[in-house]
Amino acid sequence: MTEMDKAYLAGIIDGEGYIAFTKRNYLLIKVKMTDFKTIKHLHQITRSGCIYSYNPKISPQKSHYKMLYTWQVSFSQALTVLESVIPYLITKKEDALGALERVEIHKAKRLKRGFYQPV
Repeated sequence: MTEMDKAYLAGIIDGEGYIAFTKRNYLLIKVKMTDFKTIKHLHQITRSGCIYSYNPKISPQKSHYKMLYTWQVSFSQALTVLESVIPYLITKKEDALGALERVEIHKAKRLKRGFYQPV
């Protein structure tokens, strides 16, 4: 990923994305929007994650709604993405740093219980 791609991705995550953890304490990054080209571009530049679509036109009251697309990356792929975009994040920089800290704490706990073997 080029530096320009990292900056672009950081801007999209700042504006349209969010950083969260699953119930099992795994890192998750999602970006939701109606522009499929942008979502596809995120998938291409990171070479990771999945793309999901949601059609809200199921009910007649929502017939004017557009198709919603989601790019989602999780686990170690999310960690790699987050580490590469942190220098460019503005709005969600504190969230990202907190997420990295939480991942390290979780790794340390799992190492204590014997889930990870030091290399």
